[in-house]
Amino acid sequence: MLYLVEGLNCAGKTTYIENLKKHIIYIKTHWCNPLRWSDKKKDIVYASHDYSLGAYETVLRLYKNWPEAIFWDRTFISAYIYDSISKRYFDYLVDICLENQVSTPHIIFVDTKIDTCLSRLKSLRESDPKYKDYIWCDTFVTMIDKRNFFIDVIDKLSKKGFVTQYIKGVYNERTTSHS
Repeated sequence: MLYLVEGLNCAGKTTYIENLKKHIIYIKTHWCNPLRWSDKKKDIVYASHDYSLGAYETVLRLYKNWPEAIFWDRTFISAYIYDSISKRYFDYLVDICLENQVSTPHIIFVDTKIDTCLSRLKSLRESDPKYKDYIWCDTFVTMIDKRNFFIDVIDKLSKKGFVTQYIKGVYNERTTSHS
């Protein structure tokens, strides 16, 4: 079973998966996103979109051979939402995902309050200089726009056969439970 874990930047996707990690196979493809690459890495890789497409396609073609559940953090869906891959590449990857399925692919959307995402992003930028200029989607309005885009895309994917689940942001649950 393939679980595509999605959500806004700093929504708690990795935290959600980390809480399951002892029982699952965990795939991170953050490095596929060309926006995360330094200029030096971009010079090494010939065409960033082709490279990320190849990495995403490889995971999609191989996952059916793994006997255990696979949780994929920040997938090709995010790459499309955040403009790292084109609509044409996205549609191609959706087709691969559906044609290679042994079981129905699941999308888990970690739905966290925008204010919480922005606060976590600010903390991340302050604690790790490599994130200072990385994420351009860092205002309330841009996050609302991306959240709405996610919801629209996920709704369309559910109509194609993906199973979708929306969960409350893990970070919110932790904060609330300790109050």
